[in-house]
Amino acid sequence: MMRPALAAAAASVVAGAATGGALPSIVHIMGDDVGWNDLGYHNELIASPWIDKLALGGVRLTNHHAFKVCAPSRSGFHTGRLPWQMGYYDNSGAATPWETVDANKLGADTRFKLLPQLLEAKGYVSHAIGKWHLGGATRAYTPTYRGYSTFLGYYHAMTEDYWAHTHSTGSGCAGPGLANLWSDMSNNTGTSLSISPDNGTYESILFGDHAVRTIANHARTAPSRPLFMYAPPNMSLIHAPS
Repeated sequence: MMRPALAAAAASVVAGAATGGALPSIVHIMGDDVGWNDLGYHNELIASPWIDKLALGGVRLTNHHAFKVCAPSRSGFHTGRLPWQMGYYDNSGAATPWETVDANKLGADTRFKLLPQLLEAKGYVSHAIGKWHLGGATRAYTPTYRGYSTFLGYYHAMTEDYWAHTHSTGSGCAGPGLANLWSDMSNNTGTSLSISPDNGTYESILFGDHAVRTIANHARTAPSRPLFMYAPPNMSLIHAPS
């Protein structure tokens, strides 16, 4: 599900460059386990009007391939390296041969800079909203230690309840829910996001509305700097809502 307001905000951000500079702002929406036949403009049985509108009004890659599961694809996007070069043969994220850290760290090697860290050097302000799944065993692997100014979402694979934002470790994807992140729903810099983790707001609405607010706040507070937003929603046909 994509919030109409987020689609409109994303379109307006991407359409223009940052004020006073040539670098464009970027909103990257990464669908979770989305297959070719899971979108409305390929399959008339699927209702995805906002994604269809973005796709049909933009550029579509008709021969583009991703990894069979999600974490390796996220690693490839953030590092520009093949997943197995980063230790991602599947979602387990084993350590790479040159590391001595815990092989169960579930994170991208900290010796490599991630995309938002590289963009920061070019003047970008970066925000992440949604599913991380690139490290949460220690703070060093979490988003605000890897180049993002703020983060609202899940460190691991998924949530078990899309309304209460909790996680059941019996699902096979053990990890904290939205209610149990570092520093009580704060990002790792200690800045409170002031959003109740169990307020009964449906997850897609929670993330979408926060993304729209983040874009608006950036326009007010840093109009001369380009924005990079990584918005990977957790909900998909694979991770069915409860």
